[in-house]
Amino acid sequence: MLTNALTDKIDDVIHTDVCIVGAGPAGTTIARALDNSGINVTVIESGGFKYSNTLKDNFSLAGLTTDLWIGREYFTTHTARQIGGNAVSWQGWCRELDAEDFIERDYIPLSGWPVTKQELDPWYEQSLNILKLDKPTADTAIDKTDLVSSQFQISKQRFTGTWKTKLKTSKNIQLIYNATVSHLQPLSTKSDDKKAPARIQALHIVTENGKQFTVQAGHVILAAGGLGNPHLLLDSAKRAPAFTPLQNDWIGQCFMEHPHYTPAALVWINKKAPVDIANDITTSVPIYYLSRTLREKHQLMQSSFNIDPLDVAAQMPEEWREHFLTTHFDEKTADELRKIIANLHNEQGSWHGIYIRSEQAPNRANVYTLAKKKNAFKVSKGRMQWNYHAQDLDNMERSTRLFLQELAKLSPLLQVKFLLHDRERYSKHVIGGGHFMGTTRMSNNTDTGCVDAQGQFHGIENLHIAGSSVFPTGGFANPTQTIIALSLRLASRLKEQLKTK
Repeated sequence: MLTNALTDKIDDVIHTDVCIVGAGPAGTTIARALDNSGINVTVIESGGFKYSNTLKDNFSLAGLTTDLWIGREYFTTHTARQIGGNAVSWQGWCRELDAEDFIERDYIPLSGWPVTKQELDPWYEQSLNILKLDKPTADTAIDKTDLVSSQFQISKQRFTGTWKTKLKTSKNIQLIYNATVSHLQPLSTKSDDKKAPARIQALHIVTENGKQFTVQAGHVILAAGGLGNPHLLLDSAKRAPAFTPLQNDWIGQCFMEHPHYTPAALVWINKKAPVDIANDITTSVPIYYLSRTLREKHQLMQSSFNIDPLDVAAQMPEEWREHFLTTHFDEKTADELRKIIANLHNEQGSWHGIYIRSEQAPNRANVYTLAKKKNAFKVSKGRMQWNYHAQDLDNMERSTRLFLQELAKLSPLLQVKFLLHDRERYSKHVIGGGHFMGTTRMSNNTDTGCVDAQGQFHGIENLHIAGSSVFPTGGFANPTQTIIALSLRLASRLKEQLKTK
């Protein structure tokens, strides 16, 4: 059932078994997994079926502290308050995390998940159907090098059209859209009932045209994204200072992205060289990464590399190209690049760019907090403090150097040129992938995180978190496929819990 909170009649209090906040990939996956289960599910979505500039303005950051070139707009661009969430405009890149992404690595502070890759594998398999992907081919170690070849698959799933059709006929799922959850209300317990489990009693909801109503649910799932999840928790904690479980110091901490940089290096490739190039990326993107043995030897985080044609640089308007060259490189390097761009191809081969996407280390200096300023919904706006730190930048530099060394072993028909040599200049231009992770991190206890291995918030028996905000680390893979796998796992657990009651 579809309900437009702006125009449709809504009860003052809605009672449901499960309330999901957010209709992006995580929220829709959980709701669809509970369809036809006999469990009443209410999904609350702040936006509608189209992007809202009003919501964008209301929930833009009030402040940003960073050394990077990005502005506050970066965060609103990658926080889509609409049905389908960020997947409405995503590029569809999908890949599972690797087994080592889940283990503790002593050279990466706060690394290690309380769940293994093996435990997630059945859910990764189920995610293929949702994302309309083929079963991934095995990665291949390349002889005589420390390189491994792999790929990203490209999903065409956007979590909107088929979802809308399904909702119209669903008997147990109601999507209420154009409705913003302002805060969670904890269940008040009597002072003499010390052993009563902590619970969320209600969600308070407001609309652009002034409507207010509440939802009371047996279970609450926050699936509002890497910024939306911590924001709701922080705002709710501020309103209920005596509710101890929400006073968790890790909420909003350890924000992570995937550092991206192009070109990290250039490589001349003879047409006869045995190299995978990302020419046609409509269904998959070939990538390379360093072997685990080499990374552990050099204490490196995860990174992947794809080799791209440089034609886009030659086709770029000269004004844009010059701005890129002069802001990213010193004059000597920029001049070399101008000559290369002017002569990209000949009958023997052509120049290509090396694109790196990397892992960012969890760091409590990267933090999302509340600002004093409030928006039109009388909800606090947010503040972000985020940078790539020395370990992140060092990881990119050393990984790229090692990759080029190993790439040269593939064939004598390659010529490589390393560009990341001026950290002060290039570090400000390292971008992210719009992948907001880590702000309600998963851990076995409250000493290092917010939720347990199942996604249940520590100390609150009916509050669960879904999405990339629970990632303790992010590897190099785009987060969507892991979000889907974790969401399917959480839905299965809830289905079993509610079946026994």
